[in-house]
Amino acid sequence: MQEQPDKQFLKNIIATQKAKIQNSNWVTIQEPSFIKLIFESLGDEDKKNILNTVLDEPRIISEILVTAKIPQTSGYRKVNALIDNGLLIVQGYVTTFDGKKVTKYRSIFENIEINIEKNGIHIKILPSKEPLESSPTIKARQCRRERYDLSDFLE
Repeated sequence: MQEQPDKQFLKNIIATQKAKIQNSNWVTIQEPSFIKLIFESLGDEDKKNILNTVLDEPRIISEILVTAKIPQTSGYRKVNALIDNGLLIVQGYVTTFDGKKVTKYRSIFENIEINIEKNGIHIKILPSKEPLESSPTIKARQCRRERYDLSDFLE
């Protein structure tokens, strides 16, 4: 006898939730200013496209702008804002045909989960180890030991 589609759907949801709970690499963001920064960045269509472009692999800025289909002038400004805010970090270099070394960037997170509940907003990010260690925003917060200690997440 074949299982009913709604039961199969519920089993898939429960399995997904269990997998998320078992994954101990998720980091909960509690600092209001960082939550606001993430919301503002995801609320800007161009910045969201930039972050999506570098989720799977690091890229140089010109490649990011072409892939995300963003004009150069505003695109460079938005990429630099994401770098300054610590949401994009350096992840290697590439040498151009004329011998120049060009920086590749990557998002600090691989996935993000936003929950809006009665008592507030809860954001969890799934960082890869390298970006988390390299983010100037995360490093600054770690040095000041605000709200959380990153040594719990870095193994």
